[in-house]
Amino acid sequence: MLLHELSHYKHKDNCANYLLELACVFYWFNPLVWYATKEMRSDREIACDASVLEILKEPERTAYAATLLSLAGKYSLHPFAA
Repeated sequence: MLLHELSHYKHKDNCANYLLELACVFYWFNPLVWYATKEMRSDREIACDASVLEILKEPERTAYAATLLSLAGKYSLHPFAA
């Protein structure tokens, strides 16, 4: 989990997130901006997970991938669960 968050830091995702939020503030009426923001956030998460999977060695990679699949299964069954 720490590697995932460090990957966000490495790619300067916080700066990108501020710009996306600013776009949503100014273009709150445009559904395409909201959709693009959602897709960009999803892409950033996938990119961070992919970079972590590249860094890890085989035993840890398998465990991390299994955790991701487990979480994906839980959220796909209950999309509003916290």
